[in-house]
Amino acid sequence: MITTTTTTKGFLHDSIEDEQEDDLHHETLVREAVRTVLTEKQREAVELFFFEGLSQSEIARRLGISQQVVQKRLFGAPRGGSVVGGAIAKLRVALTARGSFGPRLGVGSGSAGEVRSELVCRFDGARPVEA
Repeated sequence: MITTTTTTKGFLHDSIEDEQEDDLHHETLVREAVRTVLTEKQREAVELFFFEGLSQSEIARRLGISQQVVQKRLFGAPRGGSVVGGAIAKLRVALTARGSFGPRLGVGSGSAGEVRSELVCRFDGARPVEA
């Protein structure tokens, strides 16, 4: 019985360590994508929204722009029947191509809240944040 308990604890410990390594790997890939894929204005909005947890209106006040501009920088704008631009779409494409996220964050999937929670989980080690 003691051997089984030790084996189970070892397995759980290994599983947690593997998960932490995966989270660190994903965080590194996400931060690299934010740094290399986005424009400076998009990067600024993403860092404030996801890394600092500010709301769109708080970001707008801090940057001296409208909340609508913040939303467009993060999520894009409708044009010709599709959404163009937007940091989240760029990150989805870049990270999906690198195999960093599963289908949940594929292009065009997930609400803003789901995307934010998933990305924040990647950044903060599985601590969901409501949008």
